Amino acid sequence: MTKIDQAWLQAEYDKILVEYYDDTKKAPMRSKYNRLTGSYASTKNDVTKAVIANVKVLNMIAESKGLNAVHDFEEEQATLPGKAK
Repeated sequence: MTKIDQAWLQAEYDKILVEYYDDTKKAPMRSKYNRLTGSYASTKNDVTKAVIANVKVLNMIAESKGLNAVHDFEEEQATLPGKAK
């Protein structure tokens, strides 16, 4: 059984970032249908959404154990001038 501590959380976070970098290098910007597999390829946006979800899970684990979060997500989104809020 793995002991969950700050070092373990940081190691898992580092693994996620390395996998994210490798996956985004291969992922296309736009989804394309693959006739061989009969499915669409994961886009860079799909990979990014999955990574964000995984990091949020690590943050939830850290919070439940009373440890520091591995990544601090900014809650505020900057609004662009001339765009609806």
